[in-house]
Amino acid sequence: MGEIARAVERIAARIQETARRCGRNPAEITLVGASKGVGLDRVREAAEAGIEIFGENRVQEARAKFLESRFLEENKSAAVHLIGPLQTNKVKQAVGFFSLIHSIDSVRLAEKVAQEAEKRQITQPVLIEVNVGEETTKRGISIKEAPALIAQVRKLAPLSLKGLMTLPPRPPSRRGRVPIFRCYANWDRIWG
Repeated sequence: MGEIARAVERIAARIQETARRCGRNPAEITLVGASKGVGLDRVREAAEAGIEIFGENRVQEARAKFLESRFLEENKSAAVHLIGPLQTNKVKQAVGFFSLIHSIDSVRLAEKVAQEAEKRQITQPVLIEVNVGEETTKRGISIKEAPALIAQVRKLAPLSLKGLMTLPPRPPSRRGRVPIFRCYANWDRIWG
């Protein structure tokens, strides 16, 4: 068993255990393998280890890696998510290629993605990126701005809003994570 397969096995075990402790069904949890900056040989190894969804940061790099190599044709169950920022000048290349765009952080970007999806007559799944730690070094909208952007994105028919992409700040200890994640108890009122 290779290094990647061992890592996937460890992560899958942690997902199972954490889901059990939280009363969640592990089948509801999706593992996305961050393949940004990784060569196709390691992507193939990850696919052999059971990874089906790959996360990329750059549109052009992802298209070269997954389309030009014919990886997606060879691996019909594989999908690619955009986990990095999306610049408006890359929307045409991103829409329809990525099965999920994780980084909608403005009405302007959402509208551009919706326009391109409408031209292609497709529905583009998206996540709204929320900066829950309000860190200046991270992208995303603030928690306060989230309800307004959620409402606007829901009005754009060519978009399918699947949820939120959040990255909390790195806490000084594991126990420090708990207060950040407690805010999610109120997401049902924000989500509507």
